Amino acid sequence: MSSFKFAIFCIVLFSFVSLHEGFNHRHLLAVPRPCSPTANGKWCCYPSGFAYCNDSQRRCEKQCKALP
Repeated sequence: MSSFKFAIFCIVLFSFVSLHEGFNHRHLLAVPRPCSPTANGKWCCYPSGFAYCNDSQRRCEKQCKALP
């Protein structure tokens, strides 16, 4: 019986770690990233919309904008 409980504990722990890693991965996608001339022209993709590409700093602006 104790080994069964241990197995359940391991499954729950693994599931929690997987969900946490998935959350971190999605969170990383929202971080401003370096932009290239081919990245949507002058727009950079975000999960929740588009942000303007700042040419001088060569990165995506933090504020998201609606589709042009």
